[in-house]
Amino acid sequence: MSASEDKLRQLIKEGQNLTLRNEFESCSQWIDREVNIAKKLSDQIDRQQKLNDISSQLFNEARDMSDQLLRYIDRLRSFKKNMASSGRQVVLSSYEDAIKSDILKNAAYNTEYKSPI
Repeated sequence: MSASEDKLRQLIKEGQNLTLRNEFESCSQWIDREVNIAKKLSDQIDRQQKLNDISSQLFNEARDMSDQLLRYIDRLRSFKKNMASSGRQVVLSSYEDAIKSDILKNAAYNTEYKSPI
């Protein structure tokens, strides 16, 4: 098994873990972040899929996962659209807003600290 096949199998596994989610957060930034992650993963799979030294079975698995990721992106976008049209969209700009709103009370929320250095 070549390194490109190993990389492609790893990307397919990441895609499977990502698309298994059935419940979405009601935070629009979370949805946007998930869409970006799924797009990047789909692009990486497409790039690895175009290599010549992979088996036809792995090629088909990669194609199926790419399609599944695109359907996942569509589900996220449709959820965000429906959420916005029903007035349930929540936009949080800081960690303090998340605490005050109690909207993420039972959800895992990680804070990213960015430094200019």
